Amino acid sequence: MTKRDIPSPAISNRNTVKLITSHDGEHKHYVEPSVACAAQHAINICDHEEGCAQSIEQDGRIIWEFDPKQPRRSLAKLDELAQGECVR
Repeated sequence: MTKRDIPSPAISNRNTVKLITSHDGEHKHYVEPSVACAAQHAINICDHEEGCAQSIEQDGRIIWEFDPKQPRRSLAKLDELAQGECVR
């Protein structure tokens, strides 16, 4: 479990976003304060080869999902989502 798995009291009242990744067949869920933060974290995970981002959810809805049939399009959308400011 990482620090991001547990929301701090400062962000627990705000809407949070869930980033779901996989690495060596294991799924990990991270709680992020915004879609931009989740997208930036997903890109960092991919860049450092620490796994693969699977999806980003907000309020129970999938905002972004990796599509192995169209990987470039999926990553372009992830880059677009990451353009916002990440405030923790």
